[in-house]
Amino acid sequence: MKKITSLKVVILLLFNLFINYSFSQTTNESAKRVAIPNPSILTLQNIQKAGIDLSCGPKFVNNNLHLELSYEELLLLDNNGISYNVLINDLTTYYKEKFANELPLAKAALKQEQQIAALKKASKTLSKKSSLIDNPAQHDECSEIDWAVPSNFKLGSMGGGFTLSEAYAELDLMRTLYPNLISVRTDASTTNRKTHGNSTGSTTWAGQPVYYVRISDNPDIDEPNEPETLITGAMHAREIVSVMNTFYFMWYILENYSTDPFIKNMVDNHEIYLIPISNPDGYRWNEVIAPGGGGLQRKNLRPGVADNGTTNSSNNVRGVDLNRNFNYYWGWDNSGSSPTTSSQTYRGPSAGSEPETKIVQEFIASHDIKVAVNHHGGLNSIITSSYNGSVSATDSGREDEYAKICHDLTQYNRYVYGSAPNTLYEANGDVNDWMLGGPNVTSGGQTSSGSGKDVLALTPENGDDFWPAISEISDLSSEHENEFNISNVFW
Repeated sequence: MKKITSLKVVILLLFNLFINYSFSQTTNESAKRVAIPNPSILTLQNIQKAGIDLSCGPKFVNNNLHLELSYEELLLLDNNGISYNVLINDLTTYYKEKFANELPLAKAALKQEQQIAALKKASKTLSKKSSLIDNPAQHDECSEIDWAVPSNFKLGSMGGGFTLSEAYAELDLMRTLYPNLISVRTDASTTNRKTHGNSTGSTTWAGQPVYYVRISDNPDIDEPNEPETLITGAMHAREIVSVMNTFYFMWYILENYSTDPFIKNMVDNHEIYLIPISNPDGYRWNEVIAPGGGGLQRKNLRPGVADNGTTNSSNNVRGVDLNRNFNYYWGWDNSGSSPTTSSQTYRGPSAGSEPETKIVQEFIASHDIKVAVNHHGGLNSIITSSYNGSVSATDSGREDEYAKICHDLTQYNRYVYGSAPNTLYEANGDVNDWMLGGPNVTSGGQTSSGSGKDVLALTPENGDDFWPAISEISDLSSEHENEFNISNVFW
């Protein structure tokens, strides 16, 4: 009798173990990297219509579409009958282990590269590694410019990227070292507007400013006769290289101003405005859920939107997609943006509803920006405007300018370029369309003509991962984006 009872207990324990294991496998809410085998055009359209963004992060490998998706996005694939293979079951753990191994090696390699650059630079007054180029913006040789790595450029603790506090410390350091070239970091809002802040978990914070800096030969004053360029990063919080290439560019300009006549001419005759982190709440939330890097929070932290109340890495679909919230072509359809709160392309309850959106709008309204570069990451392409919101949009009249500048900018990196509908799919309510503006468009119950400033706006999608290998951050910032930023200042 005792033997039978013991056997029953063993069987029961094994059964419970099996059930618990199966349950944990089917309800694993970790973000995953998946492959969709040889997707057809119809499948791609269905993925986009389901609310999964294909403009940031998708990568084709041997005709398979690789995506890094949240648990909610995987459910969208399941609900739409789109089959996939799981390549990495837990992205948070994967990135944590990967970056812990990579970071010290990448820092050592960067230091060595900077030492070599310093030795070469000591013998000549050049900002490039081998030769002085009169106008890098018009460089037309067989190979790309080999830029010298700025001696002050460093990697951060979050997967090689800066945390929010590290980023702000860098801006403060720049001001300390180069007070005659860069302003103090300043609130970008003209009305003292703040972000939502965060009330989830034990690490909470109040609404915070969005900061900008100005690089100029008179950084503390706005010189009305000088052309103005705006460069932004991290509107999508998880696209880390959009932040790091901005800091690389700033250090490069500051360090080479006194020795490179071209850089001096650029700074003396232009005002360069930079908002390195335009979504600070979402950016900081990635620190909370994945402090070592690899967090997949994309949107802002609008309260009560797709927030499961935890600080687990799976709580990464909170808030509103800021790059679908601008009030030009906002809510044009449910393919270029989503009305579903858990979608990564959720456009918000109304056009321009978010404080971060309003802050950018205020900033543009208070300046005379001619060209804007809104950096993103994960597609190796350049998204222009004219227009992203709809395939049926009328021409903007600036198509030739977009074609010319993008042709020049892709000479070496071979990025695909064009408006979103012509390169991928619609992206309505995005910042590029709003900055450019145009005829009145009625959508989502509102009518808008955009910023009214006719800003030539571009979005480089740099690299092919949200979180690239740490060793690639410097190269992505140098080889792909430094000339891009410089050329746009002169456009």
